[in-house]
Amino acid sequence: MDRILFGDNQFYGVNHLSDEKGKQTAIKFGMPETVLEFLAYGIDEGINTFVCSTRPQIIPLMNLIRNDPRFNNYKVYPTIPDVHKYNNALSEFGVMGTIKNILPNNIFSFAAKGGLAFATKDILSLLEIIIDLEMKIFKNINTEVVFIQNNLTDMLLGLGMKDVFITFANFIRKKYSAEPGFMTIICPVWSIF
Repeated sequence: MDRILFGDNQFYGVNHLSDEKGKQTAIKFGMPETVLEFLAYGIDEGINTFVCSTRPQIIPLMNLIRNDPRFNNYKVYPTIPDVHKYNNALSEFGVMGTIKNILPNNIFSFAAKGGLAFATKDILSLLEIIIDLEMKIFKNINTEVVFIQNNLTDMLLGLGMKDVFITFANFIRKKYSAEPGFMTIICPVWSIF
């Protein structure tokens, strides 16, 4: 793993010291082309890895990265799922509206697996569905490490749900040929499962 990883929070206006500075940064990086050029500057300085969530704003950026030869050897480490995206959708649209808005066009294959998983309360199958949905954004991009988002990691640790970590790790290795990572509020933790 590279010694320095570029994160995405600043592009969304996250600044833990100043909301005003965060808003200014979000405006400055409001276009995916601006973010792309900033990441390209990082490549010139030896930073070749970008850690990002799957917020909707990341989709056009991944399309740019996919098609820009400067990023041929670039690595993107997804942090999934974007818990905030699902939480906001649930608050705004409810459960059925969230499913309708988030599931892809091939809803029937996902609905069959997802419906059975939901009906049987099979959280591990639901996790695999969410991983597949989130990873579509990174098709044909080097994602050699995939992290579980920090809030979810901490919640699962608190609940003692080790089986979710094991399922995540096995699924990421088998389906995506990537190493699983586990973010916490404190620091990233390499796979121990």
